[in-house]
Amino acid sequence: MKRKFLEEQGFTKEQIDAIMAEHGKAVTEASAKAADELTKATASHQTQIAKLEKQNEEFQAAIASNAGLDAESKKKIEDMQKEHDKQLKELKNGFDNETAKLRREADTKEFLRGLGKEFANLETQNSIEARMNEALTDKAYEGKNRADILPELIKGEDGKERTDIWALPDTNKTAPPETGGSTKPIPAAFTAAQIKEMSPQEINANWDSIKTTLGRGVS
Repeated sequence: MKRKFLEEQGFTKEQIDAIMAEHGKAVTEASAKAADELTKATASHQTQIAKLEKQNEEFQAAIASNAGLDAESKKKIEDMQKEHDKQLKELKNGFDNETAKLRREADTKEFLRGLGKEFANLETQNSIEARMNEALTDKAYEGKNRADILPELIKGEDGKERTDIWALPDTNKTAPPETGGSTKPIPAAFTAAQIKEMSPQEINANWDSIKTTLGRGVS
């Protein structure tokens, strides 16, 4: 998200500082959510695989304990065993692929955060993340890591790095004024949906209430 863009929309410096802070918070929360999803998916996969492996052991025990069964009954048990083994293999492969995908996405988010740069907007960030994750499974990029791939993703037609994908440096930040022991009443809060629908003029007119909402965390 670019400060210049917000300035052009008529927002004040104080409003822009608050919006930029909320944007940074959203990016951090998205990364934490991806890591949490990976942890939960991995635990779920392991639980289901353990359950199927236990069933597999029970099949083996059933076969061993029923050596005196007729050929037809034995064949039925053996066929069930083969089908079970097939399902277990497919399930493991599916879980491995899904876990790898979630891990890849989480690692990409972490890599981009570690660059020390902020993207111009969330749409640009999501696009770079998606393209990088695709490249990591593309044979054309085989043997390359994220640091190798990134320059290719942000290169312009002239072969040089595009500058429009990065947010402009924030040189306007100042320390917030001290409020002292003010007893000013707390304004009414707005929802995130209400703020989103407001024009810059409406935001200016209701800024005290919006600032309070941002401080509480919009929902």
